[in-house]
Amino acid sequence: MAGIVGTIQEASRGAAQITSDALNAGNTHGTGRDEWDWSYKDRLVIPATAGQDSFFTVIAGKNLSATNLPLPSQIPSGESLTVHTVKPFYTAIKAHAAADVPVFFQFLAGTVCEISVSPNKILGQWTLQEMFGIPILFSVQEATIQFKFPQPLYNGLFPINQVIKLGGKTTFRVNVYYNFAPAALAGDYLDMSFAGMRGYST
Repeated sequence: MAGIVGTIQEASRGAAQITSDALNAGNTHGTGRDEWDWSYKDRLVIPATAGQDSFFTVIAGKNLSATNLPLPSQIPSGESLTVHTVKPFYTAIKAHAAADVPVFFQFLAGTVCEISVSPNKILGQWTLQEMFGIPILFSVQEATIQFKFPQPLYNGLFPINQVIKLGGKTTFRVNVYYNFAPAALAGDYLDMSFAGMRGYST
């Protein structure tokens, strides 16, 4: 155990990170490889106006619940991330009125996310509606119908057909295009996570 403790390095956000050498010395993992399931995530605050923003480009001033990427727009040197799934998340920070529901649907259908890698290679463009996996966006007054309208499934899981391999120091970002002014949603959180296998070079 002393060997492991001796090689613990402090991550940029103050959390202890055990190096691959420490894990090998202590025999603390069972895969036999320096790879683990991992997600790098980031958060944007939804604006009141139309425009553009990007995930993973700004990490200063954010706590661990908002981002865990130690460097802006890149994987740390000596690491890699093989991305299998992109996960979007939406968090309302206030109670919304019924009138905000169509605005929310328009936001999902009209907001486009674009994955860009080193420096301007576009790997894909999708609306948030596609990424959340919602085939139907439909709101109706309950008093006007006599049956239960089928609810869309919010699975928040977008598997990609071709994995994205991000090596150390490879620059990447997810551009977000707000194509209308979502003023009613301003201040809510939109998060994005790259999930896959994190590797260490030895």
